[in-house]
Amino acid sequence: CWHASRRQAMLEACWSKFDVLHHQQIIWAKSRPVLTRSIMLWAHEPCLFGWRSGNKPRVNREGFENWPTTVWSIPSSEIETREHPTSKPVRVFTLPMELHTVPGEICYEPFSGSGSQIIAGERTGRRVFGLELSETFCDVIVNRWQAFTGKSARLEGENRSFDEVKTERVGTHDSDQDAA
Repeated sequence: CWHASRRQAMLEACWSKFDVLHHQQIIWAKSRPVLTRSIMLWAHEPCLFGWRSGNKPRVNREGFENWPTTVWSIPSSEIETREHPTSKPVRVFTLPMELHTVPGEICYEPFSGSGSQIIAGERTGRRVFGLELSETFCDVIVNRWQAFTGKSARLEGENRSFDEVKTERVGTHDSDQDAA
């Protein structure tokens, strides 16, 4: 679970409440720091790695020339969207997918953000069940998925396109009319 450092205690408390073992911390060492109001620039992001007690994941060493360490140096330049303030490179999700799952299995993303894990699932043949509360970022995710797959997202049960649903939800905006 990728998170801001100051949220780690909260996440660990939640994991403990739901009997999830915190096994290790993984660090994504970013190739460029993030501008913030902090005294020092953030050049890394932590991730809690663990599993529900009694459900240790399988480990697939096939295809890994060098076994991963707890520090992942994945270039920030691999981020494919700038429409979310904390977008991750797809590789921070394909790596654990390839280590612990096989194609067709389910991966869960409770904070979908810009949709990097969903794109990782498409690339690796995994099914991703994702959640995102922000309508704005849901739009980012769907647009990114459509651009990546070339498919049109459809509202399940109604078979309406994403564009139809979005227009109904936010309306249309005619910039020519505003200029008049």
